Amino acid sequence: MPVHESPLARLERHARNRALEVAVTEPCGRTWSSLTWNELYRRVIDGAAGMIEAGVAPGSVVVLRVPTGIRQLELELATRVAGAV
Repeated sequence: MPVHESPLARLERHARNRALEVAVTEPCGRTWSSLTWNELYRRVIDGAAGMIEAGVAPGSVVVLRVPTGIRQLELELATRVAGAV
């Protein structure tokens, strides 16, 4: 892994090399919900695009008000991809 690899580059690498492997899971009632690396990558890219379209720019401060879980992870990564904190 290169020393200065961005979070997006790492996510892309995992999505490419481990596309159908489970990336993250969370309890959902009596079962479990999960995303593959490919699904997580797609959701992060879509989330970042939505943030940028809404006016989020590099250096912007974003507050996430979602329960702990997969959605929080997606949005935290999307925030970084959009260049915000």
